[in-house]
Amino acid sequence: MVRGLDHGSQKDPSRVHAWNSAEFERLLHARHLHPTFLGLTGGNILNPVRDTILAVLDRYSVEAAPPVPDDFHPLAIIATYNDRDFVLQVVGDLLEDGIDVHVLDNWSTDDTFEQLRGLASSSGGLKLERFPATGPTRYFEWHAILERKEEIAAQFPNRWVMHQDSDELRRSPWPDISMRAGLHIAERMGFNAIDFTVCDFRPIDDSFTAGMKPETAFRFFEFGRRPGQFLQVKAWRQGTERIELATSGGHQAEFPGRRIFPYNFLLKHYQFRSPTHARQKVLERRTRFSPHERANGWHTHYDNFTNNHPFLWRPSELIEFDEKETRRRFLTKLIAGIDIAR
Repeated sequence: MVRGLDHGSQKDPSRVHAWNSAEFERLLHARHLHPTFLGLTGGNILNPVRDTILAVLDRYSVEAAPPVPDDFHPLAIIATYNDRDFVLQVVGDLLEDGIDVHVLDNWSTDDTFEQLRGLASSSGGLKLERFPATGPTRYFEWHAILERKEEIAAQFPNRWVMHQDSDELRRSPWPDISMRAGLHIAERMGFNAIDFTVCDFRPIDDSFTAGMKPETAFRFFEFGRRPGQFLQVKAWRQGTERIELATSGGHQAEFPGRRIFPYNFLLKHYQFRSPTHARQKVLERRTRFSPHERANGWHTHYDNFTNNHPFLWRPSELIEFDEKETRRRFLTKLIAGIDIAR
């Protein structure tokens, strides 16, 4: 948009008037171009301010995507341990979206398993098992749990599978498209694996109580910065061969012919719900981690948290999540993991 010679006091006809996102999107639609994403990015590497419009156009029109077939039901495999305050929200969120759930409960000592058993009695999409079947073990054997997830996934060729944790919600890259529908879009575009961008939601007060909806209770987040959070290929279309999940510690599903969708999905991580929950969880998990797995460099994500950590974060140091505005402002971070400080 070029300002004319008679535009106020501006006499330079080459001076460019800035677009806003809405008018730029209207221009694209008027020319029958329908952006898959439209948001903001930095203008150049010297100026990190996100004030430049970025439109991503794909030859596959998301707007024209057909409805998800009734028989399209991905499977989420979740390991649980003492998650009574959160597990029904996570599992219920998946079931409501038409995603089936298989839970491996690692012999919880609270009523996590009993809560899930009650939910399973009214939901045909939820299957439960205690793992290992022989009974509780002294340590949390993550490698064995991941191998069991590989076994379960192998039973469902040609089906989308998600390796999910009990403190996560998964979302598609589009605010108005569900996780299930997003997987269907990725499949129709010819891809068979999904990477995720991690958003760590933090408590800013001690108001959370069991049963509260995560997306209502926690509004502030920071982008995941640990090295392992930049490799999150945790959803895949299961083939006829067993995938490799345990080798990477669960960070990625590996298999021949893997084609990762070019746009990351969103992983909302609710690791700590309150100071009390956080201290209990950190202390409990540290004592249960397998010494062998620790020696191999696993389970280091709690090492930076001391017993004196307040486990409350200042809102001014976080980003408030708004379903549309956050996705617009941080487009490249969310769909590609670009420009996240490490």
